[in-house]
Amino acid sequence: TAAPLEKELTASRNGNRTEETHLKLTPRVSGARWFVLKRILETLAVHNLTVYLVLATALVSGLAMIIGTGPLDGGLRVVLYPLQLARSGGGFGEWLWLGLLLLATYSFGTGLEADMGRVRFNGYVWLGYILVVCGGFLFPALVPAWYLSMSFLMGTAYYGGDREILLFFVIPFKIKWVAYAFAAIAVLEAGASALN
Repeated sequence: TAAPLEKELTASRNGNRTEETHLKLTPRVSGARWFVLKRILETLAVHNLTVYLVLATALVSGLAMIIGTGPLDGGLRVVLYPLQLARSGGGFGEWLWLGLLLLATYSFGTGLEADMGRVRFNGYVWLGYILVVCGGFLFPALVPAWYLSMSFLMGTAYYGGDREILLFFVIPFKIKWVAYAFAAIAVLEAGASALN
C-alpha cells in the first residue's frame, strides 16, 4: 500500500525530476509516513480559520467593552487574552479602532491563508495563539493582545511584500513598509513597558 501513496506524493510535488529518479532519492517509508501525516493534518485543519478568529475576537472584545472585564477574569481571561483587543468603557473611538483592526485581521488573514495553504496557516495561527497566551501570562506588559492580529500583517509582508494597500483608504503603501512601521511600534512599546 506504500507504493500508491508514494506515487501520489511524488506526482503532487514532482518538479523537473522524473518519478523514477524521485523514488530513488526518497525512501518509501518516510514518504508514505509524511503523506499519511499530511492527510491527518489536512482533516484536522480548520477551513476559514480567519473568519472564526475574527468572530471570536469581535464577541470577546465587544463583551469586554459593553459589560466590562468581569466575565473575562480568572483562568478564562488567560485563554482568551489574544481575543480581547478592547477594554471596558470604550467610546466611539474604541469601537472604530476595533472595527478597523478586525477588518485588517480578516483581510490579511484570508490572504495569508490563501498564500500559505490551510494546514500551514492553521499551524501558524495556533502557534501564534499559544505564544501570545504564554507571553501575556508571563509578561502582560510586554506582550499586547494585538500581536496575534498583527502577525497576519507580518506574514503577508513576508509572502507578498510588494503588494500595495491603501492606508486610510487613500494613500497607497507597500505592505512591507507598513509591517516595518508596526514592528518599530511594537519594539518601542515593549521598550517603554520594560522601563516602567
